[in-house]
Amino acid sequence: GDASAPLDASSYTRERDASFGADAPLEALLAASAKLTGAPAVRPASLQTLVLRGQRLRALPPCVGACGALRVLDASENLLSDLPEALCRLRRLQELLLACNELRSLPAWVGALPQLHVLNLQHNRLRRLPAAVLRIKGLHYLRWGAQKPSGDAPEEEV
Repeated sequence: GDASAPLDASSYTRERDASFGADAPLEALLAASAKLTGAPAVRPASLQTLVLRGQRLRALPPCVGACGALRVLDASENLLSDLPEALCRLRRLQELLLACNELRSLPAWVGALPQLHVLNLQHNRLRRLPAAVLRIKGLHYLRWGAQKPSGDAPEEEV
């Protein structure tokens, strides 16, 4: 196949494919609704697109922060309630897709991502537009509306 084509991990299981991605650097890993049983053995330095949509993740894997070339991170349709600070190292990140999670706030460092152009925060538990979003200088596209009810827990602004 084409070496630059995205790798679809929708049928990946760690037990069956232990060396998945070990032979060549990946530029894209698509695992949307794939129900992965373990993390693929990828070289984070070359990864440019990471789609973890629909994995029922409560937290992003710590190794995501080591993906220095990452331009697109799609963690939509999970159970994320916060974002790890390690993501602040993703200086090349252009698209951050976090729709349909459980986010109640965004960390301040989101506003300092220098190349972020697209941010999707729809269907979370944000009661107001976080101040961090207003600090994103190059933001061209923001999906904000249609938030879930926030419940009784107070919103924290970091």
